[in-house]
Amino acid sequence: MKKIMLAAAALVTFLTASASHAQLTGPSVLNSIGDNCSRYGYSVESGSNTVVMKDASTGTMVFTVSQVNSQTITLRGVVASMRNLTPEQRTQLQRRIALFNYSSHVGTLWLDNATGEVTMEHHLNPRHLSPSTMATIATSFGDVARAEGQILMQ
Repeated sequence: MKKIMLAAAALVTFLTASASHAQLTGPSVLNSIGDNCSRYGYSVESGSNTVVMKDASTGTMVFTVSQVNSQTITLRGVVASMRNLTPEQRTQLQRRIALFNYSSHVGTLWLDNATGEVTMEHHLNPRHLSPSTMATIATSFGDVARAEGQILMQ
């Protein structure tokens, strides 16, 4: 009898812990991220699996938040367009990108050689992060993307 009681208690504990650690996905997470970003200078346009964050004062797109699958939310934004670079400028840009990628707390930059666009991207796993944490990270991502775009365009 004691073993059955222990097994039942373990099962109840497991089910309770699993349910409490499950995270929301889909529109509810995207809405949470959008709501948080709208409080910090972004206008938000919602789609089915994507939310577009625009600078509230200029209307320019800063980044998108996309639900790729149940384990991946992707933050992505083009931070600068760097066309017609000299070889020296390209080398300096690649060094800047490498330094950013080494030291940044949110986001990874890369240069698309064909288009000259410098893109920043970051992935979140909603199974391991709460909606409020993802919203905070998304806001930080947008702020870093804006700042990096201004630095690169100088």
